[in-house]
Formats: sequence, C-alpha cells, structure tokens
Amino acid sequence: MMWRLNFLVIFCCIVLQNSYMLYYICPMHTIFTVFVYACLGIAPHLNKSPLWMWTKITLCFVAIYVLWDMKSVFYAIWTPFDWFVGYTDPRKGKQDRLHEWYFRSG
Repeated sequence: MMWRLNFLVIFCCIVLQNSYMLYYICPMHTIFTVFVYACLGIAPHLNKSPLWMWTKITLCFVAIYVLWDMKSVFYAIWTPFDWFVGYTDPRKGKQDRLHEWYFRSG
C-alpha cells in the first residue's frame, strides 16, 4: 500500500510539476507507518508483555516530542530532506522552506 501511495504521488508531482509538499498527507502516512513498524520491530519478543508495550509506547511519545516539539532537533533531522519536503509558497516572500512541513507534520 505504501509503495502505491508514494509512487502515485511522486508520479503526480512529476507530471503536474508540483511540489511533494502539496500532497503532505502521503509523507505523513508513510512516517506514521515507519514509526509503528520501528516501534513494534525493535525487540519483537517483548510485544507480548503489557509492561514492555507501555514502555515502547512511552518511548515513542518521548521520541515524537523530541523530534517535533524541539524545533532545533526537527530542523537538524529534516534539513537534509529539504529538497523533498521543502516548499516555497509563490504568494509569500522569502520564507523558511521547512516551515510548511513543520506546521503540517507537527
């Protein structure tokens, strides 16, 4: 499903000459799926224990807080992907290219 979703959006971006950020729901779903897979994929033998599952969920909340609510960490992680998720609004003047991604994903 993720392959088809991302392929269709990238194809639309290329054909219509649009920025990937205009279809921000696609990378948001992809990041969510990767995050869940990573959470459950790390030490999968512990997924049967309620205590360890709550520990994993808590660690995910902490990671999400650090990655999205600390702006300096967010920019440090996403700046290399500026070419992919960056967006420049033609109606506005000089603006931070990652502002839209920060606003939409956080």
